[in-house]
Amino acid sequence: MNILLINGSPKRKESASARLLEGMIPLFHSNVTKTLSLFAGSVLSEREWDAVMQADVLVFFFPLYVDGIPSHLLYHMHTVQQMAAERDKCTLSVYAVVNCGFFEGEQTRYALQMVENWCIRCGFSWKGGLGIGGGGMLTAVSNLSSHHGPLGPVFDGLYALSDTIREQEYFKNQFLSPAFPRLFYKLAAQSRWRSAIRKNGLSSRALSRRM
Repeated sequence: MNILLINGSPKRKESASARLLEGMIPLFHSNVTKTLSLFAGSVLSEREWDAVMQADVLVFFFPLYVDGIPSHLLYHMHTVQQMAAERDKCTLSVYAVVNCGFFEGEQTRYALQMVENWCIRCGFSWKGGLGIGGGGMLTAVSNLSSHHGPLGPVFDGLYALSDTIREQEYFKNQFLSPAFPRLFYKLAAQSRWRSAIRKNGLSSRALSRRM
């Protein structure tokens, strides 16, 4: 089985989507797995487009942008839709792993629905996905390969999804949050925002200033 994991984050560094993709690769064991990164401004070669259309399974990893799919990824998905329309039959199975900065993974619900609607237009088989909250922790916590710790629920979700993908079965959407107090996550996020503000020559009061 040919599995293609697609990193749909526009970021080239410190990407939560890339971290999740890398965390899932070892879980496929002997299955043939390839990866493709679609950064902002990326131009795919003919060989890369062929890899997309020749895959048995596509797994998208991307961040939530304004409750939806990042625009650069949408552009590439539209191209795939056009390519699928030129073929007599496509038997692709599609899964997605969406992360967001909100603590609650359920914030990704509509983004997963968008991927499902895209599959219907392309004639692909939508098989479900994961919605992961607390995206800020994904690059801050080192261990993403254990059932324990603050990212334990994330690893459990990736593990369950990888098992389902190997069988190309349907995966009921799951929405996850870190095993970490929501209040502390919020305080850590506020600290990062204040640090970013100071680096740009402003004060914390700028957060509440009316324009």
